[in-house]
Amino acid sequence: MKKVRGMLFDLDGTLFYTLKDLAVCMNLGLRGAGLYDLPVDSYREIVGGGIKEMGQKAIAVELLYHREKILAVTESDPAAWLGIFTPEILAGALPPADHPLITAILKDFHEAYDADPIAHTYPYEGITDLLDYCVAHGFKIGVVSNKDEYFTVPIVRELLPQYNWDVILGVRPGLPPKPDPAMALSAAADWHLAPEEISLLGDTGTDMICARAAGQRAWAAGWGYRPESELCSAGAEMFFAEPADILTYLKREEQME
Repeated sequence: MKKVRGMLFDLDGTLFYTLKDLAVCMNLGLRGAGLYDLPVDSYREIVGGGIKEMGQKAIAVELLYHREKILAVTESDPAAWLGIFTPEILAGALPPADHPLITAILKDFHEAYDADPIAHTYPYEGITDLLDYCVAHGFKIGVVSNKDEYFTVPIVRELLPQYNWDVILGVRPGLPPKPDPAMALSAAADWHLAPEEISLLGDTGTDMICARAAGQRAWAAGWGYRPESELCSAGAEMFFAEPADILTYLKREEQME
């Protein structure tokens, strides 16, 4: 197998701890819709698929934490919450992404997140050491995120301004979210590297499926939001507990003939 000469990084849960900012802003949207706050840690199961999916999954997780309160309200007022808690959703189905309640929740989320998306966000320990090594050894580096691109680019530029990124991509019209491989392929299109020379580092099964579909190396970030079992079942080639482990691996690989 060829040595890695380029790295693509997921954003949420890989480069940066972002969970509290996402939770604070989404909880604001839920409260605005008459629903209830969710614990910050519960958002580990909600984030990763983009903002619309966050809205859908937040409704599902509401049922895990607040089912009795929700049922009590819907029994007394069947029209509450625009009828979103249908029998299908109560049984575990996700609500449609274009449901008016989700649209309203995401509107409030966007207003809060647009105002300050990095109040509690920071790079994980060891990320800058890993990036320093990549830059010093001539690696291509890029970001591929399921955040909207108008969030992704300024967050990366603001929190890691010392790096001259080769590419920073997020979701935009014509560029679908992962696990569609289009983003990973587009990011590395001008790198003049074989797919097996590129690792896609991420913390969700979505990232692993994307990497596999793009022919790239699927590297799992064990410090992120999803459990090792999800990452491995989704096809992770390698699982790293912390960024320092990747640095050790790359140094060892560099010494190999």
